[in-house]
Amino acid sequence: MEGTSALRSGRRLALPEGFDSEALGIGMVRLFAHSTRIPLVLLDPSGGVLWANPAFELVGQWSTDALLGQSLLDLLGGERPASVGDSDGLIMLRQAVRQHAATHTTLSVRAADGRQLWMEADLQPLRQPGQALAGFALVLNDVSARVRERQRLRSLIDCTIAGIVLQDESGRIVDCNPEAERLLGRSRAQLLNTGSVQGDWDAIHEDGSPYPGTEHPGMRVLQDGRPVRGDVMGIRLPNGERRWIEVNSQLMHETGSGQRAVVNSFINLSAQKAVEARLQAERERLLTSLEGTRAGLWEWDIEDGGMRVDARWAELLGEPATLQQLSSDAAFERMHPHDQPRLRILLERHLQGDSPFYEAEARMRRADGDYAWLLARGRVVLRAADGRPLRMFGTHAEITGYEAIRSATAQAQHLLKGMFERSPVAVVLNDLVDGRFVDGNAAFLRLVGRPRGSLLALSYWDITPPEYFDQEAEQLRSLMDTGYYGPYEKEYQLGDGQRCPVLLSGMRVSQPDGSEQIWSVIVDLSERRRLEQHLRRAALTDELTGLPNRTLLIQRLERALAELRAGSRTAAAVLFLDFDRFKDINDSLGHEAGDELLRGVALRMRSALRAVDVGDEGGVNVVARFGGDEFVVLLGDVPNAEAALQVAQRLLEAITPPYMLLGQPVEAGVSIGVVLLDADTPGSEEVLRRADLAMYQAKGLGGRQLVLFGA
Repeated sequence: MEGTSALRSGRRLALPEGFDSEALGIGMVRLFAHSTRIPLVLLDPSGGVLWANPAFELVGQWSTDALLGQSLLDLLGGERPASVGDSDGLIMLRQAVRQHAATHTTLSVRAADGRQLWMEADLQPLRQPGQALAGFALVLNDVSARVRERQRLRSLIDCTIAGIVLQDESGRIVDCNPEAERLLGRSRAQLLNTGSVQGDWDAIHEDGSPYPGTEHPGMRVLQDGRPVRGDVMGIRLPNGERRWIEVNSQLMHETGSGQRAVVNSFINLSAQKAVEARLQAERERLLTSLEGTRAGLWEWDIEDGGMRVDARWAELLGEPATLQQLSSDAAFERMHPHDQPRLRILLERHLQGDSPFYEAEARMRRADGDYAWLLARGRVVLRAADGRPLRMFGTHAEITGYEAIRSATAQAQHLLKGMFERSPVAVVLNDLVDGRFVDGNAAFLRLVGRPRGSLLALSYWDITPPEYFDQEAEQLRSLMDTGYYGPYEKEYQLGDGQRCPVLLSGMRVSQPDGSEQIWSVIVDLSERRRLEQHLRRAALTDELTGLPNRTLLIQRLERALAELRAGSRTAAAVLFLDFDRFKDINDSLGHEAGDELLRGVALRMRSALRAVDVGDEGGVNVVARFGGDEFVVLLGDVPNAEAALQVAQRLLEAITPPYMLLGQPVEAGVSIGVVLLDADTPGSEEVLRRADLAMYQAKGLGGRQLVLFGA
């Protein structure tokens, strides 16, 4: 037994009494420790540094002379006192040293040069059988790059505009991003551990046929390994809404385990489907309206140049009735060369929005080589968000004389007037100069609650509340500059004195008499606003217990942390509650009994806390169901740890008495983790992780216990 040992550096390693150098193999340890790039440290039984190899000195730019005799865990914890701001990993190291136990953990430390490091730590006690502890060996591995890369990738996934869901090799969902929660209408807790087969998706194909869970893109990829691209499916949200999504799925192998998994990304196609449905409905209505006019119908996809024509259009030009498609260039080439320049000018004016309709008389070459006079009418029915024309409908009618022209004109006017009056969408015409109403259809009169005579005596300024005057002036400037305004939202002052939210868009038109007018389309937003308000309330409330849900809790917790940092709030606390044997109750009595127990616990928690503990709708205090059998209480008015523990004890006592479930008494204790918040507390995710850790420490004590984090 020797008390010292010479190191390659020339220093002598003083060994504590009872330290068995032969058992350790000092020579081999010394050779390995000085040659390896892995940081190694020898500690005394209290955690003081006995020796560190050169690799450890490089980690934090420390010198061994400055380290000897100091507490390594205090050095890793920075300048603050022990346990103040410690990471979870550092707490585990402190506990292991106190308990003379081994541990393996990952911790975040601040090195002497100011760098933040993530270290994988392996602590092993050194002792001979039957003898007292001689010290510890600590091996560190710098995993900072790996941790930061994982955090960066997670941030990218959480910020993407596509929903992302990860399924394991059995098809169960094991991870998802916030956009997936939003698009699928389900929280992360509801999605995890469900799958394509177990989930209540009520999925369908585009043709309306059922889409079984076993055939979902992710399940197909797991079966044959081939990626799926652009698969469209309609799923049923929990609120009953049908949402269309486009899915891409790709097989992946988890590193190390070799297990297969599949990653699914998807985007929302509901808006596109709605536009397609509206276009189809408008086309069918137009076809029905034109059946008796003897005019040929054409539909022009402006972006790709394709045109669809009906049998009557083909008949006018002596073409077979089977002609259904041709290009817009081919159709224009059939126009008489003398008419083409004028037609291009008229068409371009309408496409740019300078005229409300396209209308022209021109000669078009028939199949036999002769030219027929046609009256062409059309209108852009779909534009992109930037105003680009996308789709146009129109007609061609043969005009062989004045009577044919007059008849066709009268017919078209009648059709447009009928479409104007019978349109379910509110349409109105105003004078550009003074805003006076010139005309409005029946849908607009119903919207504003005024008869036509009363409306024509007013201007749009008379039914617009004063607070929107500045916005109106801005829209008028846009109208003067571009010929268009909107879409934008405002309110109308109705005839009964109430207000109605509306969405407006319109264009500037020039009349034959030289007057300038505004042609506007108005959408009533009242029902949409009511639905949005209902959805906002539902999104923040747990359906089973009526308590605030996880989303509202996170919002209030983030606000409380912001107030603590700003100094407007001095202290706060979070209590994390979890049942000790909830699964046993579910398994023995069934899920209905479990649900009744959760409602009973929610009621007792409300009764046990003061009114200010529960908080009003806008307050910072919250009692929330966090998910499953977990509840979280945010207290924004506790001055210290003692007060927070008193509240937690009151809850523990209130919840513990038996519950009557299905006619029999059932005991359901809880374990509670408590976390105090102050101005230095990290974000909400870290707070909840600490509270969860403290709660599991309480469970480890046998349940029905309270544990204060870091105590």
